[in-house]
Amino acid sequence: VLLLSVLLLSACGYRFTGGGRELPFGIKTIGVDILENRTRETGAENIFTNDLLYELNTNSKATITDRNKADAVLSGRIVSIRDITVSRTSTTVAQERRLKAQVALELKNASGKLIWQRKDLTASEAYEVNASIQSTNVNRREALQVLSKRLAENAVVALTDDF
Repeated sequence: VLLLSVLLLSACGYRFTGGGRELPFGIKTIGVDILENRTRETGAENIFTNDLLYELNTNSKATITDRNKADAVLSGRIVSIRDITVSRTSTTVAQERRLKAQVALELKNASGKLIWQRKDLTASEAYEVNASIQSTNVNRREALQVLSKRLAENAVVALTDDF
């Protein structure tokens, strides 16, 4: 019965509110552009943008809307995604690597004036290197998803705490 009630309420558009972070300058609605991917990591722009949208929707009081109807628009770019060897089993064989990403974001009001900017948002996540390339690639992709979520959390905290 409880599960059915939750499903019915969510289908009707009801949602719990409160507890979210206020955006600066009284921004109530925000548009989010897909991040520009300046790396060779295929699909990273979709992963990072989706996590940013989720984090804004979950942990801010702003409503996400079309950029043309928004009080402000958040845009940015994925500056870099790098692999760094953390440990080795020998001089030529890596055992663990760390994936590190940097994102630059900016928030502009409806008239296009820059009101917030961060060029140095970073996050990292370690992953295991296996003898199987496929297994290593799966571990790397999972690490990318974890660090993307962490970057999105860091971005919303920075956006709401910098003021």
